[in-house]
Amino acid sequence: NKPTRVSFFANTNVLDVSCGQSKAHPHTLAITESEQERTVWAWGDAYKDQLGEPISQEFTCTPTQITFFDGRNAEKVCSGGIHSMALCDGKVFTWGCGSDGRLGHPEC
Repeated sequence: NKPTRVSFFANTNVLDVSCGQSKAHPHTLAITESEQERTVWAWGDAYKDQLGEPISQEFTCTPTQITFFDGRNAEKVCSGGIHSMALCDGKVFTWGCGSDGRLGHPEC
């Protein structure tokens, strides 16, 4: 194994990336920016909707745009064990598994 560039992001500026540490349900989040527009992406295991978008398979190796964040100024992302988090315009958004209070609100 050696570091390999993620070709999906070859022509865009990646501002932030976070890799979940769950062995059972790993996922990754990223923020890109092109022409002053920021986009949040997710890929990996779709357990408990931690990817932020409904997908038909259990996991995806292709980054999927999280459309909820369109028009929002995403600043940071964090991949938890089975949940996800983003900081946008100074506000915190969470999604995925909400057990044990990890989301800061009830599961949606």
